[in-house]
Amino acid sequence: MRDLKSGLSFNVDVTCFFVEKVGVGLKYNLHRSKAEIGSYTSSALLKDDIHIHYIGPYLCARLYGAQQKNSLLLGMGMGYTHYKDEGFYKNITVTIIGKTLAFSYDIGYDIQIAKNFMLGLQLSLTGGALSRYTLTKDGKTETVELSDDEYEGLGRLDLSVGLRFIK
Repeated sequence: MRDLKSGLSFNVDVTCFFVEKVGVGLKYNLHRSKAEIGSYTSSALLKDDIHIHYIGPYLCARLYGAQQKNSLLLGMGMGYTHYKDEGFYKNITVTIIGKTLAFSYDIGYDIQIAKNFMLGLQLSLTGGALSRYTLTKDGKTETVELSDDEYEGLGRLDLSVGLRFIK
């Protein structure tokens, strides 16, 4: 289960700054985590492969440092999250699919490395909660409604390093 708490993330942010300090954009994030316990030769194989996609518009503030060679970025947005978990346990394939509204908050710091390129470090918090999902098991699909105290949280904290093109 510890392996499912971490994973790889892929992010793409496109932002248009209409004024120097304020911009609007679109954010996409894919988070993937996998875990496997046991082996195919034993009856104790347990496997999970989770994909969480987030896409949504966001608002961004940019504060330049001295001589505009570095900048602090603050962003927030609201968007759509799609959750898919493909699991396997004792020769039974289980697929869980859910979708929800989610929120995203970012804080980043960019350092200029070339005329139009910045190297950035960013911390992002993305969160939402599933109130229902579809469960497919042994070829049968059902919708599972969760009570308020059973909602499945999809919150996570991402730390990323990236390259930003500045025009």
